[in-house]
Amino acid sequence: MTHIRKNRAVSSFLAAMAISIALGIAITGCTASNSEDTGEPKPMAADADLVQATATNGKEGYIKESEVSAASQPAPSPEVAAAKMRVLEAQQKEAFYVALGGGTAQADGTPSLSEEEASRLFDEIHNDADGLDEGIAKAAAASDAFSVAELHAAFTVALDAGREQTPIPVYDADGETVIGEFLVG
Repeated sequence: MTHIRKNRAVSSFLAAMAISIALGIAITGCTASNSEDTGEPKPMAADADLVQATATNGKEGYIKESEVSAASQPAPSPEVAAAKMRVLEAQQKEAFYVALGGGTAQADGTPSLSEEEASRLFDEIHNDADGLDEGIAKAAAASDAFSVAELHAAFTVALDAGREQTPIPVYDADGETVIGEFLVG
């Protein structure tokens, strides 16, 4: 339970950091770790840059607020952001296609799913105004080939594909010894 609580706190802290970066507001004076008793952030010294976190290897340690901020920098221009979004969508569509068995042949040698059909299904789900679950249900109802569970699993794989994550070091309590990494993004 503590591990889940800490990871939620770190996620909340990182979301707050992203918002603060976008708005140009500094966040200082608290950690992302929750107190067991109150669930409130624990205050740190005003000059502290360390935030409690769990490394990808499961070790408890600290990340530096300054490194989280550096790893969370927004795109330098709207054009760069749009280009990144186009690349991300292409990577997600490819992952969706592969997750649904695209590129494999049926018994008669015909492809099980065309890239165009996978792209159409992805767009149908992704752009549904009623939300993800409703989009998946509608796409499954319109498809003879895929169930809700299959489309949900493939879309989950697709959303994870191409997501940029920047590793930053996780430090021991001394703030210098690296004991693992934490993914930002």
